[in-house]
Amino acid sequence: MEKIKDVMSERAQRRNEFKVESLRSGARANPDILGAEVQEVLDERLCDNTVTPPPDAAAFRIDFPQWRSTWSDRDRRLIDLLMFDARTKDAARKLSLSTGRISQKRREFHADWLRFHREDALSLFLQGSDVV
Repeated sequence: MEKIKDVMSERAQRRNEFKVESLRSGARANPDILGAEVQEVLDERLCDNTVTPPPDAAAFRIDFPQWRSTWSDRDRRLIDLLMFDARTKDAARKLSLSTGRISQKRREFHADWLRFHREDALSLFLQGSDVV
């Protein structure tokens, strides 16, 4: 029996009068929905890109461990759990934290990662590098 709250369920789609379909087929079947330029952008963004450019991969291999080392042991364990797609609930249980705290930490990690990269970019700029 299909769950009524599952958006992928045909029963839920019929009952709530909506339909789930791929963006490609939906837009192609009804060209008035999206213009050609918007469709091209969507196609590009939805394309599975599993190849990271070598310079980006090399930078990440250097930067991530350095950034990660700035956190406490407990935070590093949380970063590792989140990195490997642990659910918030599971990470909270493993580290004896609330799910709300896990969400807060996730935002802290994200903000700090962005700050870390801005500092790297700024230091490169100040050193006169064109690569920012």
